[in-house]
Amino acid sequence: MKTKYPHPLPLLTTILITILPFTTAHLHPSSTPTYISALLSTHPILLAAFTASSLPSLDPFTQTFATAAQNTSTPYALVDCDATANQDWCQELDVHGYPTIKLFQRSERDAEEVEMRVSHERVDALAALQGASVLRYREARSVHALRSFVTRHSLPILSDVERRDVPAFRALDDVVVLAYLDSDQHGGFLDVFAQVADRAGRDREVVFGVVDVRGQAGGDGQGALDVGVEGVNGPAVVCYKNTDGDHQVLALTGELGVHDVEKWLRSARQNAIKEFRERDIEVFMQRDKLTLYIFLPASSPHTHPLRHTLTPLAKRFAKFVTFAFADAHEYAPMARSFGLALDSEDADASPALVVHAPVNENVFFYGRGRGVEVRGVEDMLMAILQGRARAGEVFGGEEERRGGAEGNVHTEL
Repeated sequence: MKTKYPHPLPLLTTILITILPFTTAHLHPSSTPTYISALLSTHPILLAAFTASSLPSLDPFTQTFATAAQNTSTPYALVDCDATANQDWCQELDVHGYPTIKLFQRSERDAEEVEMRVSHERVDALAALQGASVLRYREARSVHALRSFVTRHSLPILSDVERRDVPAFRALDDVVVLAYLDSDQHGGFLDVFAQVADRAGRDREVVFGVVDVRGQAGGDGQGALDVGVEGVNGPAVVCYKNTDGDHQVLALTGELGVHDVEKWLRSARQNAIKEFRERDIEVFMQRDKLTLYIFLPASSPHTHPLRHTLTPLAKRFAKFVTFAFADAHEYAPMARSFGLALDSEDADASPALVVHAPVNENVFFYGRGRGVEVRGVEDMLMAILQGRARAGEVFGGEEERRGGAEGNVHTEL
C-alpha cells in the first residue's frame, strides 16, 4: 500500500536504526556550528542542548542528556554558550536561558548541498545550518521524553508498515496509531487517514502508520498479522497507548470522515491517569470528585508499571475520582501540605499515594509499608465514597494513623 508520504528508508531498516542498541553513545560534547554542520551532512536530524559551563546547576541536566544519547543513532550535541566560538551563534538562535534544547532537521534532498557547504570556517558552517529547520524542544527534560521526541521526528508523518514489522512499529513510542486497511477496499479511507496524519503530524505528537491487510493469513510470504489487540479481526484503526496499555480501536463501519477520526483520536489518546500540572489545577479541585495523587520522582522506575496496573481501576472510578501522578520533587510542597514526607531525590523511592477531597479538604493516606495494590486502592476508595472512612485514615498498610483530624464517619461527596 503506497501513501503520499514515502519513507526515505525501508521501514524495517528505520525501525532497527531507531530502537536497536549501538555500542557507541552518540553524545557530542563541546560542539560548535562547524561540527554540527558536519553532523548534519551525515544525519537527517540532531538534538542540540545549549548550556553554560559556568553554571554547575546544569550538571544534572547534562547527565540526563548524556543518558538519553546512549544507544541511539541520532547525534545529541552539547553546545557551551560560554565558549567564545559559540556566543554569537547562541544569540542568533535566541538562546537566552539554559538549558535550551533545539532539534536541527534537514530534508534528504538537501543532504548533498549541506555536505558540500561544510567547511572549517564558522561563517560557512552557519550558512550551511541556515538550510536546516530548527525546532525548539518544549517537553519534559527527562531521558524518556527526549528519546520520544527524537523518535517522532525521525519518522515520516505516515509510514507504510509491513506486517512483519508491526510488533516493533507499534512499540516505537508512547502513542502509535496504526490503520489496518485492505488496499482493494479502503482506498477512500486511506485518503481520510492520510489527512488526519498530516494535520496531527505537524505537531509530531503521535506516530502514524498504515498496514495493508490483504492476504493477512500469511500466504503472500509476509507472515501472519499480529495486531496485539483482542477482538480486531478485520480492517480497523488502533491507537496503541504504550504508556498505560489502554489501547483503543476504531472499527471501519459506515462513512468516516476526517472530523470523525480526529474526534475519536482526541478521545482515544486521553489517559485515565493524568499528569498533575499546576496550570490545570481546576481539573484536580472539582468539588464533586475525589482526587487520588501518586507522588513519585519523574525518573522513577515505578511510574510505568503503576500506570499499567491502575489504569483499569481509574477507568472504573472515572465518574467519582480523578487519578493523577505528581512529580515528587517539583510538587514536594504540595505533598507536605497533605502531610506526606517524601524522599523526592530518590528515584527508587516507594510511591506515596494520597486521596484528597476538595469539597471539605479531607485527606486519606495509603500506607507505604507495602507496594500499591489494586485491591487495596479499590477498598480505600470504596470506604471513602461510602462514608466509612475518617479523615487522616491510613489504608493498605500497617502504619499508624497520621495526625489528621479524627472526625466522625461522614460522606465525602
